Amino acid sequence: MSAYDTIGQLIKASYANLGAADIENDLTPAQYEQGRQSLNSMLGSWSKKRLVVTGIVKENFPLVSGQLLYTIGPTGNFNTAWPFQIVDAFIRSSDGIDYDCNVITREQYNSIPVKTTESRPTNLYYEPMYPIGAIRLYYVPDDSYTLFIDSQKVLTSFATIEDSITLPPEFEEALEYNLSVRLAPKVNTPVPQEVARIAAISYGVISLQPVEPAVFDGAFGTRGRYNVYSDSY
Repeated sequence: MSAYDTIGQLIKASYANLGAADIENDLTPAQYEQGRQSLNSMLGSWSKKRLVVTGIVKENFPLVSGQLLYTIGPTGNFNTAWPFQIVDAFIRSSDGIDYDCNVITREQYNSIPVKTTESRPTNLYYEPMYPIGAIRLYYVPDDSYTLFIDSQKVLTSFATIEDSITLPPEFEEALEYNLSVRLAPKVNTPVPQEVARIAAISYGVISLQPVEPAVFDGAFGTRGRYNVYSDSY
């Protein structure tokens, strides 16, 4: 179970580690925005070091009656960051009722004899072609439904503090505590020794994690002794 439902909750925890915010009370919009920008900057810096952070992102997209195929990724029908896996899905009808939608394999999808029958979709097959994937639904939507998906993505930036994510525990700790280190100069406070220690250790843990082989050709994260203050080795 993830400790955070949204990016905003992660940012709030990072401020609280510095004593710069009361975890029981809300932050100001400026503090949230400062945290979001610092988090995006940190993820960008880590990405340049080939350190990949992945998580499950919850999103929803409108479906079009009669449309079977939807592209997903930058400039796709579903314009969002490319997912390398869809792990769960459900359909919401126009009157607000939710229905299961099974994520099926290629073999299961291929075994459907007639793929163009229209009804409420009950199955989803995802082809993770990079950089634009393809979602095929069965049945073909017969109404204006909404598709809700949980997908595994490489996390490089967040658009809003309401972005919903589920992170592995090791990534949660690394993001929270290393973001605290980045925020400390912005709020004019020293980094507590224990926060700096956890930031360095947690970064070391995720930097040794292998990157998803099917997507990144077996590349591995950066290794070495990391300095949380200079964001370098």
